[in-house]
Amino acid sequence: MISPHESTKEKPGNHHYCFVDLASASDAEGAIKTLNGKEIWGWKIKVNHTTGASGKLGERRRLFVGGLPEFTDQDSTEAGIKDLFEGFEVLKISKLFFPRESSEEREGSHCYCFVELADEDQTDRAILKLDWKEKWGGKVRVKPATSNPKGPQRSGFGDWGSKVGRT
Repeated sequence: MISPHESTKEKPGNHHYCFVDLASASDAEGAIKTLNGKEIWGWKIKVNHTTGASGKLGERRRLFVGGLPEFTDQDSTEAGIKDLFEGFEVLKISKLFFPRESSEEREGSHCYCFVELADEDQTDRAILKLDWKEKWGGKVRVKPATSNPKGPQRSGFGDWGSKVGRT
């Protein structure tokens, strides 16, 4: 339970809150639909997705990597990512995701994946070193991964592919 800020303590209503991690996106959606606005403990509770940067260690190590070519399979995706992240300890590489528009509208390197590094320091260094790097005929984006609660493939975290050894 997180207590309210001093400035809101005297305002009407209850301003305590907490964060709850659920096993899946569908569990989270079900909890929101079932509990948001429900009266419990003498007041209506609010249940919704979190916003902002995560404080969870695993999520601070997770990077969005965009501007990737259409690798032919997971092995070639992992080989390309290992090459890009040479000198970093890569723990996990997700499957390759394709842009939402049709293949006729796709040009260049617009695929993306998610990469988890060994620690937050490596994550910060990878962003500084690799974001906007020229690779595969374009510029690669490397930035913190953020969840977007909208859409079925909101973040790609559900299918992480294989674990990768130290690089």
